[in-house]
Amino acid sequence: MKMKVHSFGALDGFPDQLEAPAFLVEDDPESWLVDVPTHINLMLRQINRSPMDLTAIFITHLHNDHVGGLIDLIQLRMLCLAKPDIMRQAGYYDQIASPVLPIYVLGYQGDWWAAIEKLIDWNCPDVWGSWKDYHEVIFLDKKSVQGKFELNTISVQYRKSAHDVPCFGLKIGGLAISGDGPYDPDHVAWLVEDAKLVFHEAGFGGSHTRVEDFATVAGSHSRVLLYHMPFPVREMLVSQFMPVATKGWYDV
Repeated sequence: MKMKVHSFGALDGFPDQLEAPAFLVEDDPESWLVDVPTHINLMLRQINRSPMDLTAIFITHLHNDHVGGLIDLIQLRMLCLAKPDIMRQAGYYDQIASPVLPIYVLGYQGDWWAAIEKLIDWNCPDVWGSWKDYHEVIFLDKKSVQGKFELNTISVQYRKSAHDVPCFGLKIGGLAISGDGPYDPDHVAWLVEDAKLVFHEAGFGGSHTRVEDFATVAGSHSRVLLYHMPFPVREMLVSQFMPVATKGWYDV
């Protein structure tokens, strides 16, 4: 099966509809989620997928619009594992793709992650067992700037962006996802090299890509799509015929 990716839309943490800066990458039998925004369980449900279908998660950084749905996702997985027959009959999943789900935390901050773990603990009762028995949290070396590894025969490359909060871009096979960060020609050059499809953030200001840089980014690759923007900015870019990501499936 050819690798494909589902974009959950162009919008950031301030959407006007159910969209978020996240991606589902499928290359049978792998199903990898890149970032875990709020309402991720519902967004997966809309495309007939479940947290139980996932074989890995990658978190680019720990801002809420990229990790705010992790608590709910783990909570639903633990409920499915604790009451498999009931949850299967209720239509929450068909099969368990990965009993122990690896979660790669690329942009790591110790105090932030400790708070997230505490919230997961509070939302997963002891009678279900320990969520850590079913989820393997893997942190990159905190000093890493760039690197790669093989995961189930698929090449995964990562590179730190210039975002204020530690954040990493990802390259998975021919797919490139920038992560958050201001426009950086070196980061863009790394993204587009050997890439078949590129998603680049367009946050419009602050520690994000600015409006004046959108055209340069859009011209860096024949299949670059902009994402991660508030809805008024999306409408502005669409009106200017910029390559904006839509909610849906793409072949890689």
